[in-house]
Amino acid sequence: MMQGLLKSWAEAPVIREIGEDLRTGKSRAVYGLSGAGQSLFIAGIVGEAGHPALVIVPDDDAALRLQADLHYLLGGEVFLFLPWEIFPEKVAPSAFVPRQRLASLEALVRGKGVVVATAPALLRALVPPEVFRAACRVIEKGEVLGPEELVRRLVGAGYQPAELVETPGRFSRRGGIVDFFPPAAPGPVRVEFFGDVVDSLRFFDPATQRSRERVDRVPLGPATEGVFPAGAAPAAAARLAADYEEFARKLASPQASARLDTWVAEALNLLRAGSPVPNGEMLLPYFYGETAHLA
Repeated sequence: MMQGLLKSWAEAPVIREIGEDLRTGKSRAVYGLSGAGQSLFIAGIVGEAGHPALVIVPDDDAALRLQADLHYLLGGEVFLFLPWEIFPEKVAPSAFVPRQRLASLEALVRGKGVVVATAPALLRALVPPEVFRAACRVIEKGEVLGPEELVRRLVGAGYQPAELVETPGRFSRRGGIVDFFPPAAPGPVRVEFFGDVVDSLRFFDPATQRSRERVDRVPLGPATEGVFPAGAAPAAAARLAADYEEFARKLASPQASARLDTWVAEALNLLRAGSPVPNGEMLLPYFYGETAHLA
């Protein structure tokens, strides 16, 4: 019933007219909408568009309400892109905000879904879109890949090793079986190899570790927004060290200085060792001359 109502609404002349203007690069101002009326209007526009959509709202509360409404109206994939508001060392890979941000970016580069973002979230720099797009891969049954190569790709995409894969951003290997949990996926994935051939792809329950449904293909997206070019870490470490030495002199708070000293020292050690830096998206300006923004 809801899909029929939405289809009729999307075919209304005003919706089709605005949708056509947006497709041709024109802007339109619409006033007087709020609550459910606003959600229905936006659902009509983005549903009729047939391509990825970015909807920008003022704050987190508005984003959460609109995402819930659009998910109910449109079904499918509606993601949130919220700002990072806590110090990076306290952000877990499985946390809601980073997981939704990664799902949003992956949906946009794959050309599907609706992303609801807040205005403050647009301020943070992102990797160039072509870099993130290249890091989004797909694994298919029957593909010649090999467990060693899959592990190499996972490490390069920011995944962290674990004995058991229970949270997003982790992976493990047991002989010819590799488990990993893409942040944008509904659950962790188990890849079984026959030699170097992908013999089986299955989702599994992270609590029981038992395999569930088989699939023919699964996405392998980055586990971090900090996707860096190979071999760039030493130069980035040198730039970070020089920048922080100058910045540290200006810190008036001993507590803030101590926290930043610890995080920067750990980041420098990892960069110099060629290892991934957790929450490395904070270091993007040290890797790329030009970064990007969502809008």
